[in-house]
Amino acid sequence: MNDNLRKELLSMEKEDQDVLQTLIDNGEIGIVEYHPKIKAIHEKNNRRIKEIINDYGWPGINLVGEDGADAVWLIVQHAVLDTKFMEFCVPLLRNAVNKKNQK
Repeated sequence: MNDNLRKELLSMEKEDQDVLQTLIDNGEIGIVEYHPKIKAIHEKNNRRIKEIINDYGWPGINLVGEDGADAVWLIVQHAVLDTKFMEFCVPLLRNAVNKKNQK
Protein backbone atom coordinates (compact mmCIF):
# COMPACT_ATOMS: atom_id res chain seq x y z
CA MET A 1 0.00 0.00 0.00
CA ASN A 2 1.15 3.53 -0.77
CA ASP A 3 0.45 5.30 2.52
CA ASN A 4 1.69 8.70 1.31
CA LEU A 5 -0.73 8.62 -1.61
CA ARG A 6 -3.51 7.42 0.69
CA LYS A 7 -2.91 10.35 3.03
CA GLU A 8 -2.87 12.80 0.13
CA LEU A 9 -6.19 11.47 -1.17
CA LEU A 10 -7.76 11.62 2.28
CA SER A 11 -6.54 15.21 2.63
CA MET A 12 -8.08 16.12 -0.72
CA GLU A 13 -11.37 14.52 0.29
CA LYS A 14 -11.35 16.26 3.69
CA GLU A 15 -10.74 19.68 2.17
CA ASP A 16 -13.57 19.13 -0.31
CA GLN A 17 -15.99 18.04 2.40
CA ASP A 18 -14.91 20.71 4.91
CA VAL A 19 -15.40 23.54 2.42
CA LEU A 20 -18.75 22.12 1.35
CA GLN A 21 -19.92 21.79 4.96
CA THR A 22 -18.80 25.34 5.76
CA LEU A 23 -20.76 26.67 2.79
CA ILE A 24 -23.82 24.70 3.88
CA ASP A 25 -23.47 25.90 7.49
CA ASN A 26 -23.13 29.51 6.32
CA GLY A 27 -26.13 29.25 4.00
CA GLU A 28 -23.96 29.97 0.98
CA ILE A 29 -24.95 26.92 -1.07
CA GLY A 30 -27.58 27.82 -3.64
CA ILE A 31 -26.69 31.52 -3.71
CA VAL A 32 -24.74 31.04 -6.92
CA GLU A 33 -24.91 28.15 -9.36
CA TYR A 34 -21.38 26.92 -8.56
CA HIS A 35 -19.86 28.54 -5.52
CA PRO A 36 -16.33 29.84 -6.28
CA LYS A 37 -14.86 28.31 -3.12
CA ILE A 38 -15.97 24.77 -3.94
CA LYS A 39 -15.18 25.30 -7.62
CA ALA A 40 -11.59 26.18 -6.70
CA ILE A 41 -11.27 22.98 -4.65
CA HIS A 42 -12.70 20.92 -7.47
CA GLU A 43 -10.33 22.49 -10.01
CA LYS A 44 -7.33 21.78 -7.80
CA ASN A 45 -8.45 18.22 -7.05
CA ASN A 46 -9.25 17.58 -10.73
CA ARG A 47 -5.72 18.50 -11.74
CA ARG A 48 -4.16 16.31 -9.10
CA ILE A 49 -6.42 13.25 -9.49
CA LYS A 50 -5.66 13.24 -13.23
CA GLU A 51 -1.94 13.15 -12.42
CA ILE A 52 -2.47 10.36 -9.91
CA ILE A 53 -4.52 8.24 -12.32
CA ASN A 54 -1.99 8.88 -15.08
CA ASP A 55 0.83 7.71 -12.79
CA TYR A 56 -0.87 4.79 -11.01
CA GLY A 57 -4.00 3.88 -12.92
CA TRP A 58 -7.15 3.72 -10.80
CA PRO A 59 -6.01 3.95 -7.15
CA GLY A 60 -7.96 1.07 -5.70
CA ILE A 61 -7.98 -0.62 -2.32
CA ASN A 62 -4.75 -2.51 -2.99
CA LEU A 63 -2.86 0.74 -3.55
CA VAL A 64 -4.48 3.21 -1.13
CA GLY A 65 -6.66 1.19 1.23
CA GLU A 66 -10.43 1.24 1.47
CA ASP A 67 -10.70 4.81 2.76
CA GLY A 68 -8.26 6.05 0.13
CA ALA A 69 -10.24 4.30 -2.61
CA ASP A 70 -13.43 5.89 -1.27
CA ALA A 71 -11.70 9.28 -1.42
CA VAL A 72 -10.76 8.71 -5.08
CA TRP A 73 -14.38 7.94 -5.88
CA LEU A 74 -15.61 11.14 -4.20
CA ILE A 75 -12.96 13.26 -5.92
CA VAL A 76 -13.84 11.87 -9.34
CA GLN A 77 -17.57 12.33 -8.64
CA HIS A 78 -16.82 15.99 -8.00
CA ALA A 79 -14.89 16.40 -11.25
CA VAL A 80 -17.98 18.06 -12.71
CA LEU A 81 -15.85 20.59 -14.55
CA ASP A 82 -14.56 17.81 -16.78
CA THR A 83 -17.28 15.33 -17.65
CA LYS A 84 -15.05 13.70 -20.28
CA PHE A 85 -12.61 12.83 -17.51
CA MET A 86 -15.47 11.45 -15.42
CA GLU A 87 -16.51 9.28 -18.37
CA PHE A 88 -12.89 8.18 -18.82
CA CYS A 89 -12.89 6.96 -15.20
CA VAL A 90 -16.00 4.76 -15.52
CA PRO A 91 -14.25 1.77 -17.13
CA LEU A 92 -11.30 2.19 -14.74
CA LEU A 93 -13.63 1.97 -11.77
CA ARG A 94 -15.58 -0.89 -13.35
CA ASN A 95 -12.35 -2.83 -13.86
CA ALA A 96 -11.30 -2.21 -10.25
CA VAL A 97 -14.68 -3.43 -8.99
CA ASN A 98 -14.47 -6.54 -11.17
CA LYS A 99 -11.04 -7.29 -9.72
CA LYS A 100 -12.38 -6.74 -6.19
CA ASN A 101 -10.02 -3.76 -5.88
CA GLN A 102 -12.87 -1.35 -5.21
CA LYS A 103 -16.10 -1.86 -3.36
